Amino acid sequence: MGRTEDKTLTLCQFFANIVAYSKIKKIGTADFVCPYTTGARKYGYQGRTIQIMKRTFKRIVSRGVAAVFLAALMLSLALGGTTTVDVANEEELKTALSDAVVNSADSYLIVCTASITVTSGVNIPSNATISNTGFELSFTSGTVSLSGTIVDGTVSVSGTSAILAVYGSLASPTTVSSSGTLVRMTGCSITSSVNATGTGEIRYETQLSLENLDPASTETIQTITYSGIADADDDATFVKDHSVWGYVYPLCDSSGNKLTITKVTTDAGNIFRLGTRNTGVLSLEYTVGYYGTTDATFTTANPTSYTSSDSAIQLNNPTKDGYTFDGWTCDQLSLTVPTLSAVIPEGMSGALTFIANWTQTTMPSGGGQTGGGSGGSTGSVSSSSSTTTEEEDTTEDEAATEVATNDTSSTSSARVGQGTSSTKVTFTSDVDEVIPTIESVQGNSFPWGWTLLGVGGSAILVYVIALINRKMRERADVKK
Repeated sequence: MGRTEDKTLTLCQFFANIVAYSKIKKIGTADFVCPYTTGARKYGYQGRTIQIMKRTFKRIVSRGVAAVFLAALMLSLALGGTTTVDVANEEELKTALSDAVVNSADSYLIVCTASITVTSGVNIPSNATISNTGFELSFTSGTVSLSGTIVDGTVSVSGTSAILAVYGSLASPTTVSSSGTLVRMTGCSITSSVNATGTGEIRYETQLSLENLDPASTETIQTITYSGIADADDDATFVKDHSVWGYVYPLCDSSGNKLTITKVTTDAGNIFRLGTRNTGVLSLEYTVGYYGTTDATFTTANPTSYTSSDSAIQLNNPTKDGYTFDGWTCDQLSLTVPTLSAVIPEGMSGALTFIANWTQTTMPSGGGQTGGGSGGSTGSVSSSSSTTTEEEDTTEDEAATEVATNDTSSTSSARVGQGTSSTKVTFTSDVDEVIPTIESVQGNSFPWGWTLLGVGGSAILVYVIALINRKMRERADVKK
């Protein structure tokens, strides 16, 4: 055996030679005999008794005890603060929930031992879990605020004023019926099936993002329209009069999936609808007005509104009798020269007004047609200019007056109108031209026969009177 020395074996050396150690002399100061091994030669401890200091052993033991104690403490904290309460009716359930509210630091496990119907509003706090295994928990009136958890069994919400607002976790299959309402609040967790039947409703909490909404607006939401549903939603509790900046509660389908909102109206008369380009954005709708389109015809009607989220819109051009369409002008789009390709660009905002510009056609110099039957005359000669100046307007007025005078003197009058770039002028004749016939001549000629007969008769009558008068004078002279 070699000498005994106060040498401390490192941890690496200890495990490198642990298999070769043959004898332990003392526990605590642990002297080990190291035989002639390769490991021993490597570290220079051949034939030596090497002492292991016991403070390493103490350190390992103390750390292990501390870890065990800490684990036990955590387990006791996790299990020691849970209060389990069995309930069989509404009164017991409400008492247990009230206790949970008061003792908010403790966890409450409320176990239903029978089906329970809750007939008034109640608060289920976040530290309460209701276990409903094998039973039904029914809410028939009032607002139930679920911040905690309901698990197992089934849940029903029915009744006109019954509302289940889920803030926490709902892990029980739930049915909503008879005008009852389930509301999925922001941040809630619903891991079971939820179905609405009859007049039951499922809604969700959200804040609408309305493009181009005035930051200073105080308007409120009045209606919400959904894709595939004709009637607008104006529910007095969940939609109507909610601020455009606050929360609103749109509808879900019967399975709890959110319906797509297509339009929102406000009390200020504003409409926010989905764009045709950004189909997920509710954007403020602007009006589009048109002037100069009276009596005009459109193959396809132009839009009367647009949004900043719409795709670019090219206007359709009109036609009108007696005019040639020159194009559109629009001050808001800086279209000062008529264009046949007017476009409302993407991202535009604000109301727009488009003016239709026309070229007036002139009346034919011939003034009409003659021939068999009846007919009329219309102007068909195009003007050479699309812009009418004041001087040209005056000349046309004088020409129109002259035409009217000439036609009057020949027992035929023509209606002549003076048009602007947006006024329709139609030239028509009010006189039907008829080819003379024998019948028309006989019916319309002067009655010369009757006139001559009358004159002759009058002359004879005058002659007879004069003759009688002369005879009477002669007789008077004879008597004298």
